[in-house]
Amino acid sequence: PHRPSHTGRNSMKFGKRLKREKIIEWSDFYIPYGDLKKLLSRSNKAVVDFAEQKQDCSQSDIQEFLKGEANLIEFVALLKKSVAIVEEFYQKRTSVYIDQFHTLIIECIKLGLLSEYIPYRKGLQTRLERVLYRQGIKIARGQSAATLIQPDTIQGSSMRLQPRGSHECVHDHEEDDGKSFPLHVIIPKDETHAELANRPLAGREDLHVDIEGKFGSQHVKMPVTFIDLASISTLSKTTKKPLTRMAMRSAWMEYYRGLTLMRQFVSLNIMALRKILKKHEKLQGPVLTTKNEFLKEHVKNTAFAKHEELDLITTETESVFAQMFAGDDHARGMSQLRLEEVTTREYEMATFRIGINLGVSLVLLMLSVYLIAIHDDKIFPRFTDVVITYRMTGMAVLMTWVWGVDMWAWEKYRVNYRFIFNFDSQHHYYFEKVLQAASFMTVYWNVSFFFYIMCGVSPAGFGGLRVIPWQVHPLVLLAVFAIVTIKFNIHSNFWLYRTLWRIVRAPFVPLEFRDFFLADTLNSLVIVLTDFEYVACFFVSDAWLGTKYCVVQSTYSRPIIACFPLIWRLLQNARRYRDTKDKIHIVGMGKYAVPIFVAIFSALSGTKKGAYLYVWIIFSVANAVYALLWDTWRDWGLTFRKLRPKLMYPKPTYYPALVFNTITRSMWTLTISPEQIGLVNPLISASILAAVEIVRRGVWNLYRMENEQLNNVGQFRTVKDIPVPVQKLKTDQILSYTA
Repeated sequence: PHRPSHTGRNSMKFGKRLKREKIIEWSDFYIPYGDLKKLLSRSNKAVVDFAEQKQDCSQSDIQEFLKGEANLIEFVALLKKSVAIVEEFYQKRTSVYIDQFHTLIIECIKLGLLSEYIPYRKGLQTRLERVLYRQGIKIARGQSAATLIQPDTIQGSSMRLQPRGSHECVHDHEEDDGKSFPLHVIIPKDETHAELANRPLAGREDLHVDIEGKFGSQHVKMPVTFIDLASISTLSKTTKKPLTRMAMRSAWMEYYRGLTLMRQFVSLNIMALRKILKKHEKLQGPVLTTKNEFLKEHVKNTAFAKHEELDLITTETESVFAQMFAGDDHARGMSQLRLEEVTTREYEMATFRIGINLGVSLVLLMLSVYLIAIHDDKIFPRFTDVVITYRMTGMAVLMTWVWGVDMWAWEKYRVNYRFIFNFDSQHHYYFEKVLQAASFMTVYWNVSFFFYIMCGVSPAGFGGLRVIPWQVHPLVLLAVFAIVTIKFNIHSNFWLYRTLWRIVRAPFVPLEFRDFFLADTLNSLVIVLTDFEYVACFFVSDAWLGTKYCVVQSTYSRPIIACFPLIWRLLQNARRYRDTKDKIHIVGMGKYAVPIFVAIFSALSGTKKGAYLYVWIIFSVANAVYALLWDTWRDWGLTFRKLRPKLMYPKPTYYPALVFNTITRSMWTLTISPEQIGLVNPLISASILAAVEIVRRGVWNLYRMENEQLNNVGQFRTVKDIPVPVQKLKTDQILSYTA
């Protein structure tokens, strides 16, 4: 979504704006604005040095000097080379987008979302005609003029293919510059078109399209594609299941996002050219070239400057999407295609609410800690058990904060997490909402904990608090958290619940990136998961009976629960190896097998000291080294000696992140070793370990997602050839293309 700029777009220097808005994967294809500025600066310095050496220096002398000045000559050469690079990249990308457009259209015809496809824009030539068409007045074109036809005189829209020259051509929509029309008319091979489709390829070049009814009668020269629907598979490349209307809708939305990024790419490059040429004229005057002359000679006739093909497929995409998914309502279709925008007022109000909630939470937390410090914890009913409840919910709140901050960083540095996680663009929360929810849950967590503390220490004036059973406060807190979680999942189309269900079925379903990512996150929430089991047991029995059954029970259940996320990740890697035959996934299985032994020997060392403890130490060290190397090399694509050529975050952040991950990664071993956590105060040490591990996971998330986008580690990417979830068509499934 659009994020409001605090400084304002107009006040931002263009160089900073270009660095902030450019797409990192395409960074090699932008106009090198910074390098060009440096060349101009060096050229100016050379002029100053020349003027100082020559005492009587006239304007003509400077002009003559500049004509042979090396930096200025290099400036013009680099500018020309950059224009050629942008042009080549634009044409390649546009060609890819056109091919993808045809693939999507063919698949939609196969699924019955379209009966046939005729390029829509060719019938609407002027602004007046577009306005009239929206009002229900159609256009019948003649060779001399266009005439208006009222709606009640229009027959149903139909299309016929005929050999060119079979009757007089009413209007010929040949491209003005002689280029062939880039989009194809796409129709299924049926009895109506069997004779034409079965012609030899050499006999089809005279075909043209005869469109009747929609805009009167027109004969349009366009490429025509016949498709054999019976031979085209509608199975998804990833799930091997039949594609659905919703899957195609998501594919079109991601495709349109790619077009939007391409339009932004074109706009920034054209602006960069104008800015740098204007700066050149301002500093040195028209020495080797003027801005207008350069633009006219080297830019005006380029494809990216005209961007006609891009405009065409963008308009066609909007039209086709509205036809299939919005009842031919263009405005409603555009509201679905365009991402939600966040206004400046909404952004500021979100910041204000978060600040207020954090302030209130801090005051309540300080009061609660103070009251605990000055009183014996024995006056608080079942203090240790209740604190475990608040620790579990508190870690969930911290995870929400970490997730919101990660989303903010991904938005800021243009990591397309929505696509990588397969979010529905219209049904998920943005980081402002996530952070607001985290701040609200933080306030309520502190309110609930404060009232629980007051149940034990409330003075006479607050005696009413003692009347409320102490169990009420943590139970209400759990209920509120459950409601918030369900509300979030309903809005996001149950993304979390559906992904968790996929994780549980890990070896039996094809895997997506979100499955790996969320399962890895569960490994950082081991203490939260074990706390959840204990809290459930506690409020079913011990909280009401006054027993300590759950304390004994958790001794056996905690090691088992700690192994569940590890087993799921191990099975995911096994499934991944089965699907891809890539041996790297066998190495990944080892990464999750080693900590399972850590958890097992931790449990054994709790009952029998001696040899089991030493084996636990060996496996713990092996796990820390194994996981650290995997995090750094595989997940982040980094090394301590050298960073990647392309980085999305500020460079100074990488080495501190590596050091932080190295230190905290070794601490994670203790979270799956419940017997060893108790070497210090178990309540305090486990809480600190859980919080540190969640923060470490948040840091890991940032660089893992960056590596996924830049290097396509898991075969997902933001702006690669937009991932259309359909099988690639073979040549024998496309019967004809006519030029």
